[in-house]
Amino acid sequence: MFSDVEEKIKKKNKIFFSRDTQCLQELSKQIQLQNHRVLVMWALDCAKLTLKLFETKYPDERRPRTCLELSESWARGKIKMSVAKRAILDSHSVAKEKDDALYGALCHAIGHAGATVHVGTHAIGLPIYELTAIVLKHDKKEYENAVTDKIKFYIERLHYWQENTDKLELEWGGFLMENKKDSKAKTPKIFSMSFASVYPMYIQKAEKKGRTKAEVDEIIFWLTGYDALGFGKQLENEVDFETFFEEAPRLNEHVSLIKGVICGYRVEEIEDDLMRKIRYLDKLVDELAKGKSMDKILRSK
Repeated sequence: MFSDVEEKIKKKNKIFFSRDTQCLQELSKQIQLQNHRVLVMWALDCAKLTLKLFETKYPDERRPRTCLELSESWARGKIKMSVAKRAILDSHSVAKEKDDALYGALCHAIGHAGATVHVGTHAIGLPIYELTAIVLKHDKKEYENAVTDKIKFYIERLHYWQENTDKLELEWGGFLMENKKDSKAKTPKIFSMSFASVYPMYIQKAEKKGRTKAEVDEIIFWLTGYDALGFGKQLENEVDFETFFEEAPRLNEHVSLIKGVICGYRVEEIEDDLMRKIRYLDKLVDELAKGKSMDKILRSK
């Protein structure tokens, strides 16, 4: 049951679980059966324990706690999305600031719990990162029982909220009342595709128009903050798009200047955070293939 986890450990991946991990399939199926409100209650509830563990080591770091508090306020319709979204990104930022893989994974788990208010498909991010933290806590050895027990806990709490969410007659933001089944929407396939499998397509698109692999790499480094060494490791580990962008050192501060239509969508209007990042890259490579100069592509001042 844990052979795929062991493989990721051997490859020295930073995250040991994904949507496709064998031991998560039952939980994943149960998540797909729930409406958005149930997933919000489940994620925010489970993340309270995640936060408690994080604060045992970092009691003065308030950003993960603020993430959960503001995400719940957003779910209740008390604040706007932009306020909660900033707090969610701040929780992820804590993970990148601290040289602490275990507690950084907890920050990412909390961030995904908060983002579940926006899109139900973020719910699985909570166990993906928290279970990674559990493996690290056990020094990557004899973690199986702890992971199994945690998955059972997730499923039990999911059943509880399935039975009780609407019975509690809680206050909800209108967007959660209107989208009763959006959590059942399929996760875009590209999210779980390995970046390494698509990377050659970016190069091929550029080279057909007389551009170079080096220029494609420069675009990727500019957008994500990876250097050649870090990028090479991600290709070697065959991480999926979600992991690739989640572990990126930083998103370039000028991404708001990337505008226009790509794949039929106006990139600046894409709501899903991960999809927008993917389309940023698509757009930049498209501009490269169309002959734009690198200084314009990289939004040089």
